[in-house]
Amino acid sequence: MDAISRHPKRAVCCLSPRNVFYLPWRGVSVYTISATWRWGLEGTIVWRMPPVDEVWKAIDIYLTAAYAGEAELPSAVRHKLETLRAISADDFFDSPVLECEKAGPPRRFAIRLGNRGYPHMKMAIERTPDGAGHLFRADTHDTHCAPQPGTREFRQFGELMARNQQIAQAIESAWAEADLPTFKTYLRRDLEKRGR
Repeated sequence: MDAISRHPKRAVCCLSPRNVFYLPWRGVSVYTISATWRWGLEGTIVWRMPPVDEVWKAIDIYLTAAYAGEAELPSAVRHKLETLRAISADDFFDSPVLECEKAGPPRRFAIRLGNRGYPHMKMAIERTPDGAGHLFRADTHDTHCAPQPGTREFRQFGELMARNQQIAQAIESAWAEADLPTFKTYLRRDLEKRGR
């Protein structure tokens, strides 16, 4: 008996090529259409997560750009990477190292990897706007805590935000060069499809 049959009142929140992940979602049943895709009620497609080796490729590129010139990674980052390496591919997206939404099916997973000047920057794995695939985003994670204009810290924090944005752009450009999906590459391909 498969997981859907065992848990008829749980909804698939995301799908990797090797594993389906579940979150309690009251009153919703999910039906299997194929081995690689699942559909929710009213034809809502469930997004497919990237293969774990693709996530590691994205992490390596992120770290190279975020910590350029550094002799070693911060201990907190090393610990997160060690935790992820110890997890099987089937359980990768269940790792406590990955942050995700708690209410309803998550549309995003993130890992706080930081950069050489700011420890809170994140690498995010997000559902594409069409809901079918995934993309990678370098989330500076700094706008929510910006000081008010006119305060003593405003100018310094503005400089930090500018540096974070430069690093994020470098990471996403490197991902695109490595043929990893980003929001910009998604938009480009979507516009190409519409233009045909």
